[in-house]
Amino acid sequence: MGRSITCDNHKGYRMTFNTDGFTPFVLANVDGLYLSENNVTVSDNTMTDGGTYQGSVKKKRNIVLTLMDAPNNVYNQRNRDALYILFAEASLGTLTYEENGVKRKIDYYVEKIYKTSLDSKVITISLVCADPFLYDVEGSTVQMANWEADFEFVHEFYDSEELGHRSPVRLINIINDSATDNIGMTITMEASYDVRNPRITRVESDTYIQLGSEDYPFDMVNGDVVIITTSVNDKHAYLIRGVNKTEVNEYITEESKYIQLMRGDNHIGYTAASGEEYLAVTIAYRMKYSGA
Repeated sequence: MGRSITCDNHKGYRMTFNTDGFTPFVLANVDGLYLSENNVTVSDNTMTDGGTYQGSVKKKRNIVLTLMDAPNNVYNQRNRDALYILFAEASLGTLTYEENGVKRKIDYYVEKIYKTSLDSKVITISLVCADPFLYDVEGSTVQMANWEADFEFVHEFYDSEELGHRSPVRLINIINDSATDNIGMTITMEASYDVRNPRITRVESDTYIQLGSEDYPFDMVNGDVVIITTSVNDKHAYLIRGVNKTEVNEYITEESKYIQLMRGDNHIGYTAASGEEYLAVTIAYRMKYSGA
């Protein structure tokens, strides 16, 4: 299978470009997908050789698509017009890359689209990705303690039969083998009875995020759902009670950290000041990569 790139913009327009045929353009080249660049900060040392390493961060990613227009196609102009709609100035979009069974996606902003002349069959599109990481198209979900069914349909019911049981798992290991750190999670906690001051912990770093303290308690009741997001640009805590969704960041304790998945093992556990046996916890995450 050849390389395939699909671009979607925020208004719902979509186009797919392949290396093995005009659809309606052929993907002649793509640059920037396989590159991983860092800004490395080094301070100069007075009267000594070299410098002192201060740190490094990922550079923004620039992806450049080179497309070829089909020769002598009566629809060429219409197809080119469609490109300008898809890649409108400063528009936000998502690029999905697929090759050899690997499928990942990245968000972009359109920098420019150009060709050398009106009759040129070569069209170049430059995309800037503020977040330089590529992400799995499908996320992963793990469940900790929750209710599990003890029967399947078709089923014959008996007197005093248990319909399900509670899974006792309160610690799981999420292995991050993507070679990148700081992968955010969406943590969902559902209460089946009263719970006070729930806490989620990452064992390896001895860090946690906790809602409520002894002086300023946070209480959940039957049916309450708490959602905590820990991504770099999405750090929030919400309480869903009935039909109402309220941000509850003010209950996060001062010692709390928005825990994220680091490279290697990530043992994630939960507890509460009281009622932890009434919590069902689900963790969703999406692996990210430094390059395609």
